[in-house]
Order: sequence, then C-alpha cells, then structure tokens
Amino acid sequence: GGLNAKFQISLRYQLFDGRGRLAERLSWIDDIFLAYSQTSLWDLNDLSKPFRDSSYRPRLFFADYDLHRFFDGRLRLGVEAGAGHESNGKEGEDSRSFNMLYVRPVLTFGDPDGLRAYAAPLVHNYISDDENPTISHYRGYVDWVFGVGSKGGLDFSATLRKGTRSNYGSLELSASYPLSKLSGGDLTGWLMLQYFGGYGESLLDFDRKLDAQLRLGIAIAL
Repeated sequence: GGLNAKFQISLRYQLFDGRGRLAERLSWIDDIFLAYSQTSLWDLNDLSKPFRDSSYRPRLFFADYDLHRFFDGRLRLGVEAGAGHESNGKEGEDSRSFNMLYVRPVLTFGDPDGLRAYAAPLVHNYISDDENPTISHYRGYVDWVFGVGSKGGLDFSATLRKGTRSNYGSLELSASYPLSKLSGGDLTGWLMLQYFGGYGESLLDFDRKLDAQLRLGIAIAL
C-alpha cells in the first residue's frame, strides 16, 4: 500500500543479582528477567508520515538457555517461561490487547562460538482477549522459530505462525550480516533483510492479509 518502515526496540533487565543474599539461598533467582519490546509500523507514504500501528509487549519470565548439554556440549537444551502482555495502546474500535502465559523450549545444536542451528517455539495461550476474540484464528498458539548461522557471521531465522482456521497464518524470514565485515571494521551492528507475508504483522490488522513486505535495514545491540 505504499512506502513504509518497521521499527523495533527491545530491552531485557535481570531483576536479581546472582551475588546477592537471596541468590545464595535460591540459585535460580538470577534467571528471572523483566523485558519490554515495542514494534511500530511507520507509514512513509502519507503526507504526515504517521505511525500506522504499534505493539507494546512487556514480559516477566524465567530463562535458562543452558539447562542441559548432550554430545560433549554440541547439543544444548534450555527453557524460557513466563507471562506477557501485548497491546497497541489505541482506544475504541482500534483497541487491541491480550495477556498470555507461555513456555519456550530452546534446542541448540553446533558450536556456540561457530556454526549452530536452533529451534525455539513459543507456546502460549490468550487471556483477556475480549477486544480481539478471534485472534487465535490468525496467529494460532505457537510461534515456530528456527534459525541457523555462525557467531559473527551470516545468520538466518524464520518465524512461522499457523492460525486455527485454514489458510490463516504468517511467515517472517530474516537474514543478518555484521556491518563490521562489510565496512572493514568501521561500522558496528548488522545489515538486515526481512520478509513478512500473511496475517498479523500488527495487532490493528491481525485479521487482514496485507501486501507482503520486503525490508532492508540495520540492527544494533548495546
């Protein structure tokens, strides 16, 4: 429908210090995190350049991505589990929100410092989804996440959602490559290429199939 951009910021905060008195009694407590992500779709085609829709996603969760190792550490099992909220902050008929409980098993195979592949499906439910009771028809109950790549090199990932109704769902494909290797060491971050097709890129239009999007951009980590 015209020129647009996608912007996302994600933060994660460790709630408890692993060297504190509480951690001495409860060794797992330093694996509790508070996270926040915000994704916005920016309409660059319109005269006023408005943000078409934004999703706000706070989460509280436990995460241990190295619970157990097999085959001399080349196969690793981890888990993430917690509670989350997602809403678009709008009023009236455009308001969208839901709460969820979720668990994400994480299976990684390969060299942590080299080439590795991973699977990290996020299994969740919907709580208090009165503003969008049919959202499971389009987004389903599992975000199937798969990836392969090398540390400090080319990385590919895919996120697949299959709705509970036939022919509803989405596919997001991403590829990233370090800008330092493209710039001779002058730039930081990653060059990203991303494709999205299907339903639910934004909460506002979760039940509408919009044109597929191919975007080129950058990612940074602090």
